Amino acid sequence: MMIRTAFLILVVYCAVTNAAFTIIKKELTWQQSVDACKDAGKSLAAVRTGCQFNDMLKKIRDDGLAKRDFWIGATVGIDNFVHNHNGDELPYNNFVCGQPDGSGPCVQLWAGMNLLYDDTPCNNRKYAICQG
Repeated sequence: MMIRTAFLILVVYCAVTNAAFTIIKKELTWQQSVDACKDAGKSLAAVRTGCQFNDMLKKIRDDGLAKRDFWIGATVGIDNFVHNHNGDELPYNNFVCGQPDGSGPCVQLWAGMNLLYDDTPCNNRKYAICQG
């Protein structure tokens, strides 16, 4: 009897997300960042896929700001799930290992850890990245 092994090669391509990102180059609290994005006709970035995450990081790096922390439109609920500003659970998150650790309900892109997600107090001041 011959055993056949089939290999499935899965190639995933990122489609253009049409999610233009804008950076607010002013240190703001999380709520001030929400308001600043809204004033710009956008919302604080809440990416839903790895492709959108990569697009967001590309914008930050292309602007030469990879050494800055950024607020994103996500919070950590008591259930440890990440939610957007509407309270909907986000299907994508990219936390630093060991995070969230309960240090705060708002989520930042942490420059010290290659712009991965980290929970932190909302009254800290950071740049904001908007989407839309």
